[in-house]
Amino acid sequence: MIKKVLAIIIYCFLFLILLFILSPIFVPKWRDGDNNYIGSSVRGFYNEKKNSLDVLFMGNSDMYRGIIPIELWDKYGIASYAYTSPSQLMWTGYYILQETLMYQHPKIIVYNIDHIGSDKYDLYQNYRKAFDNMKWSKNKFKAIMLDDVYEFDLWEKLSYIFPILYYHNRWNKLSGEDFKYAYSDEHCSHKGYDLIAKIKPYNNGDLYMENRDETFEMEDRVKKYLDKFVDKCKKENIELILVEVPSADSWDLAKSKTMTEYAKTKGIKFIDLNLHLDEMKFDWKKDTPDGGDHLNIYGAEKVTKYIGEYLSSNYKLPDRRKNKDYSIWYKDSRIFHKDVENAKKEVQNN
Repeated sequence: MIKKVLAIIIYCFLFLILLFILSPIFVPKWRDGDNNYIGSSVRGFYNEKKNSLDVLFMGNSDMYRGIIPIELWDKYGIASYAYTSPSQLMWTGYYILQETLMYQHPKIIVYNIDHIGSDKYDLYQNYRKAFDNMKWSKNKFKAIMLDDVYEFDLWEKLSYIFPILYYHNRWNKLSGEDFKYAYSDEHCSHKGYDLIAKIKPYNNGDLYMENRDETFEMEDRVKKYLDKFVDKCKKENIELILVEVPSADSWDLAKSKTMTEYAKTKGIKFIDLNLHLDEMKFDWKKDTPDGGDHLNIYGAEKVTKYIGEYLSSNYKLPDRRKNKDYSIWYKDSRIFHKDVENAKKEVQNN
């Protein structure tokens, strides 16, 4: 009887190990296509040398489409990275912050605050693309297994521990890419930026920022995790800058006023770039790929220039261009600019 029980325990243990080994193969690698660059971006973050980044850009897809770390390197020698996730909710942002601090201790975090307006995003985009790319860690465990904000049932929790339970039907779609990136990090020459050059205009200018006598109040749990995010940065002695990358689709003046007041009460900075469109020479007819939701390369170049000038004027960040430990950044820059050239040509040819 004891032998049978031991045999069952051993078989169950081996089965769980098998699930754990196979899961990274079945998780989609999200390396290309709209909203699918996030896999390369996150794997690339883990591949950066520990404590080598001076600025981290965080938040949702508006950030990974709106800031170009390589441009900051080219002009100022700023070593930065965009660790983000699509449709990110505030509590997910908080756990991603915890994760990043295990590998980097930046001097500045620039956090895009766009998602304070709703907690009704596509949960597949928000949770799966955030956690399935994250390495297994105490932060991931706390979020998935212990924090009730996610409202996961037991099966959902198990599917984040063993993602093969969720992605098992991909067995006939597996490619060499799935095996190549299952257990290894991936160097990201774009440093988290998602390059897109197509243009689909938004034709109403800055009307979305008109004063309509509307008010906006953050939901309690959004504010709770934003407070935790702010407090964590203060505890770690990290300068936190809240920003709102231009977005005609999800932003308005009421949210801007709420965030301005919030930042004032917390003693932190908030920059609403939607209020600086003229200063940036921003053009919604040319600088968006999807009718005003995100930015294309042309819009991102303008936002990056503004942020770069702000950082260089207000902070003493080291110029890493003469540091031999950052020599690969020159190669990354060449690759990135070649990719930009090809992306623009492809759009022109089509």
